[in-house]
Amino acid sequence: MKKILGLALIVILLLFASFKFNEYQRNTILSQLNGNTLDIETTELKSMLDVLYQDEYNTRSTYEEIIDEFGSNLLYANLIQAESRHMNALERVYVRYNIQIPSLSARTPNLPSDLMDTYTLGKEAEEANIALYERYLDEDLPDDVRFTFERLMNASIQHLNAFNQVIANEGNLDAFSGWHQGGMRGRSFRRGSY
Repeated sequence: MKKILGLALIVILLLFASFKFNEYQRNTILSQLNGNTLDIETTELKSMLDVLYQDEYNTRSTYEEIIDEFGSNLLYANLIQAESRHMNALERVYVRYNIQIPSLSARTPNLPSDLMDTYTLGKEAEEANIALYERYLDEDLPDDVRFTFERLMNASIQHLNAFNQVIANEGNLDAFSGWHQGGMRGRSFRRGSY
């Protein structure tokens, strides 16, 4: 009887040791797989963020050059602040996911010689920005990233609407509806919004 109990104990110990070793192997393999998946997801997210961050920076730089060339303009001054907020929102995603924020250099187009033509340039920049967000929103994103991208895209849609209205009013900012009573500024350029 002692021999049977002894053998049973040895078998149990061997099975337990084997199970623990297999569990260790399984956990190691799973952690490696999860790590690789996370690296792939992080790499894809970084790629998206880098493109969007550069685009927001280029757009802001273009609007700054327009003000330098043509003088102060309330539309562009507000849009510069908005583009800075967009960059800040993307920076928060970089930090949240422990992704390094890239250094940037502005790539701005040649400016037209007429202020009215800059509104078309701004409209095209916002359309391109919206298209980027739409493309990335088709991806499988974490909820917080999706929320940020949606908010930024919706803000860019408001910027596009502003350009469309200014173009329709032949560049007359005074004719811009709701401009003076906090209409556009109250909705899309409010502090803390995107």
